[in-house]
Amino acid sequence: MLVNQKGHLWFVLGTAGELIKMYPVIEKCHKQGLRWSLIHTGQSGVNFWRQWQSFNLPEGDQVNRLFDSRSDLRSSAGAAWWFFRFLLRSKDEVLSWQQVPSQGDRFIVHGDTLSTLAGAILAKRFGGLVHHVEAGLRSEDLLEPFPEEISRRLTSALADVHYAPDQRAYDNLQFAGCSGRIVGTGGNTLIDSILSVAHRELAEAPLTTPYVVANLHRYENLSNPARWKMLVETTLKAQELHQVVFAMHPPTEAKLAEDTSAKADLENSGVMLKPRLPFELFVMLLHGSEFVISDGGSNQEECYYMGKPCLILRDTTERTEGLGENAVLSQLNERVIDDFLSNYRSYERSELQLSQSPSQQIANDLMMVCTGIDLNQDDL
Repeated sequence: MLVNQKGHLWFVLGTAGELIKMYPVIEKCHKQGLRWSLIHTGQSGVNFWRQWQSFNLPEGDQVNRLFDSRSDLRSSAGAAWWFFRFLLRSKDEVLSWQQVPSQGDRFIVHGDTLSTLAGAILAKRFGGLVHHVEAGLRSEDLLEPFPEEISRRLTSALADVHYAPDQRAYDNLQFAGCSGRIVGTGGNTLIDSILSVAHRELAEAPLTTPYVVANLHRYENLSNPARWKMLVETTLKAQELHQVVFAMHPPTEAKLAEDTSAKADLENSGVMLKPRLPFELFVMLLHGSEFVISDGGSNQEECYYMGKPCLILRDTTERTEGLGENAVLSQLNERVIDDFLSNYRSYERSELQLSQSPSQQIANDLMMVCTGIDLNQDDL
């Protein structure tokens, strides 16, 4: 049943990764009777919709496409062109929809992609309020990772409500003097996503022999020859220990299509190259793996909640989850990488249990600001 609601909720999302973390928030808002719609920015025109259907989310009038994209962005140049087109055409596109945002509507954006910043800009163009989920993360280097660090800082400057996943993020926002209200969620919404699919019956089971999951896709790694070489060499070293399942994002597929020598080396060594997997299957693969090699922040968080050893192939990370426990930040140092590969079992931990649902905290806050109904959400 719908509630008496002030202002419409617009979830502005562009990538499958954003959708995975926002799915439990959307689901809880829907169950609480809040009226909402999706604005898809067009950043991912394939994997986003596959994941949308996999989550059994509704289609029809609630779904709005900012641009009718039929592919996923595969390069930084493509992302830059997409964002430039957004700046020029987005408002005109929205004005052609049957339902148009109005003053006081609330726009929920997530994380640090260009879609995050795009959603915040779009909200301000229509006089809306910006609610930023996973706010306050900082790498302390404006250009690392690029453009994510710039995107999250600009979004913080535009946001009216900041949903901080932990105390450090909360403190970062306060220290920066960000305007707007800061709400602590007691954790990352990703844990709710993991729990939502943990007990589903899947048609495809993971491998029965020991294996490793590799997931490497960041633009700053793929576009830098020295970093890319290190990523390939580390994957080959892991293959000497166990079977490696390399789950590829579209930019990685494009990179391997370009670097045929690296692709041949990986395939000839026995590495299994697989297209990007649905979230449910990917979580199952992570659960069954010996350890994970990744350059993604979401994978770092997933491994932290699962207690899975994780080797992070990055110079820096804005996330603290798992560092000093199950996760090792390699800084692309060969000695650190080799030490992890030799001793990965020492990084195994128990699965993490949270006392409250971060997604429910956010949904409760949205209920309060839209209806005045207080479901006892507490700030940090």
